[in-house]
Amino acid sequence: MLPSLEKEIAVDNAFLGSLAFCTDPIIITKMCTMAKQSSGVEGNFVLNDDGRISGYRVGVTNSMPSNLAKGSGSSLSVLIFGNWSDLLI
Repeated sequence: MLPSLEKEIAVDNAFLGSLAFCTDPIIITKMCTMAKQSSGVEGNFVLNDDGRISGYRVGVTNSMPSNLAKGSGSSLSVLIFGNWSDLLI
């Protein structure tokens, strides 16, 4: 998943600045216990102890939706990766 996210940002000439993830508390909780691989090093989780995914910061907010649906999936959450220095509000 991560390489494709990085690729999309690079294709849009935005792979610079304040690159980071943003998601909701549900995903943060899952990533703290989700192993990067099915076997091997214990404690090798998707969300590192330093609060980063693959070296990128992770922001968390309850403002992110956690009730989305796609195909047969429901109660899905959002994980956004981007150059936050280019964010316009």
